[in-house]
Amino acid sequence: ESVLRAALNRLETSPRPSAALRAGILSSLGRTLVNQDQSPQDISAGSAMLKEALEIRERLFGPAHSETLAFAAAYAELVGSHAGRWSEAVAVLERMRRNAATLEYPPEDYYWLLNNLAHALANSETPATGSDGASPRLEEAMELCREALEALLPRYGRGDANIALIRKNLASLHRLAGDAVASETDLRETLADRRAAGARDGEYSMLDLHCDLAMSCAHQQRWRDALDVLSTALEAADRDRLPLDSNARFSCTCMRLALLQQWAARGGSGLEQEITTQRAKVGSLVEIRKLVAGKDTAIERAEYRVPATSSRVDGAAGTETVTD
Repeated sequence: ESVLRAALNRLETSPRPSAALRAGILSSLGRTLVNQDQSPQDISAGSAMLKEALEIRERLFGPAHSETLAFAAAYAELVGSHAGRWSEAVAVLERMRRNAATLEYPPEDYYWLLNNLAHALANSETPATGSDGASPRLEEAMELCREALEALLPRYGRGDANIALIRKNLASLHRLAGDAVASETDLRETLADRRAAGARDGEYSMLDLHCDLAMSCAHQQRWRDALDVLSTALEAADRDRLPLDSNARFSCTCMRLALLQQWAARGGSGLEQEITTQRAKVGSLVEIRKLVAGKDTAIERAEYRVPATSSRVDGAAGTETVTD
C-alpha cells in the first residue's frame, strides 16, 4: 500500500502525468484498500479510486471496449461484495451493458459482464435473510446467465472453470427463486463436468460448488444429504492438502456447523455430539486464521441460513412436501 501511494504521489507531481499509468495505480491501490476490509474509511477510499480508474479507462478506450468492460465487472464485484453497495454495482454494469449491446459483435468480456450483472441483481434484490421467492429481477438475472452461457459455452466447453462460475451463479438464482431441485441438478451436472475436465474435489472452486450443493439440499430439508456433501468436500480438501487457512475450507466447515445447528433447532435429534465436534473444528480454523493477516474469522453468515419454510418437490430426493 505504501509503495502504491508513493507512486501515485510521484505521478501527481509529474509535469506530464500518464492517464493510463494513473488508472493502473489507482486500480491496484483501490483493490488493496477494498480487499483488506480494514475500515469503512479504507473501503470508501478504495471504492472512489476504483471508480476514478474506471472513468479513466472509459475516456481512454471507450465505454464498450473489452478493457473497460472487464474492469467494470471487477469494480462492481468489489464495491458490491466488500462495500455492500450492490445497487451501485448494478447501475455501473447496466450502463456498460447498454453501451456494449449497441455493437454488432460485442467483445467476449461483454458476456462475462452479464454474469457479474446477474450476481449483482440477485444481491441487490434478495433480503439478507435469504428468504426464497421469485421476482422480476431474479428472472432477469437468470436470463442474463443463460445469454452468457449460450455465447461462451461453445468457446470454452462445459468443463471450464470460468463457465462453472456462471453455472454456479445460475444454480444459486434457481434456489433463491424457490426451485432448489433445479439448483441441485445444475450443480451436480457442473461438478461432474468439472471432474471430467480433470478438476479435483478438493480444489478451491470445487469446494465452493459443494457448498452451494449443500445449501440446495438443505433448502429441500434434506439435512443429512447436505452435511454429507460438505463432509465429502472437506475429506477431499484434506487429500489434496488444501491450506488450513483457505477461505473455501473455512466456508465449508462453518456452513456444516450452521446447518447442524439449524437442523437441531428445527427438531433434529441426536445431533449434540456432532455439533460439539464440528464447533471444535471451526474453533481450530479460527485460531489458525487469526495468525494470518487479513483473514476473516466470522463464523456466522447470512448465506448459511435456510428459510424456515421450504418445499421438497418431485426430483431425485423424493416427493414429500415438508414445512417447518
